Amino acid sequence: MLPNATNGRNSLILKKGPFIEEIRSEIMIRFLSFLASTVLFALIYAWIYMTSYQLGGYSPRFSEGFIIAIFYAGAIYFIGGLPLSIFLDKLIKKYKTKASLLRYFAGLVLYSLAGILVGFVFLVISGADRDLYFDVVISVSIFGLIAANIYYHLSLLIFKTIKN
Repeated sequence: MLPNATNGRNSLILKKGPFIEEIRSEIMIRFLSFLASTVLFALIYAWIYMTSYQLGGYSPRFSEGFIIAIFYAGAIYFIGGLPLSIFLDKLIKKYKTKASLLRYFAGLVLYSLAGILVGFVFLVISGADRDLYFDVVISVSIFGLIAANIYYHLSLLIFKTIKN
């Protein structure tokens, strides 16, 4: 007969409690926000891609823009957005103010700046550092700003929905 995997140490087993439930709830909120934000951003990007790009008489399809955006946005949200959102949420919670409107605007500004930063870092990492034209930097910054605000507002909505 095989010995018990814990060898009598119950410290390795996570018991149910308020702290563990809070962690599970936070992970679930972040995961749902990640999924919903990725899909919503991909839908918006696909619509913009379909309506604004004309490539020598070729009109791109909605599905092309959606597939492109779902992969890139998903990776960027996961690699850059989630760690930054954890940091920003801790930073916002650090300032314990009763004014929820002030907390909201602080989060809005911080998430917007983080979105612009992540967009710019993505632009540099993707190898466009030699061709950083002003219009490219502005458009990527706007997409980063939109993506960050989608995540921020969806996470607030999901948090309110789950907590109530």
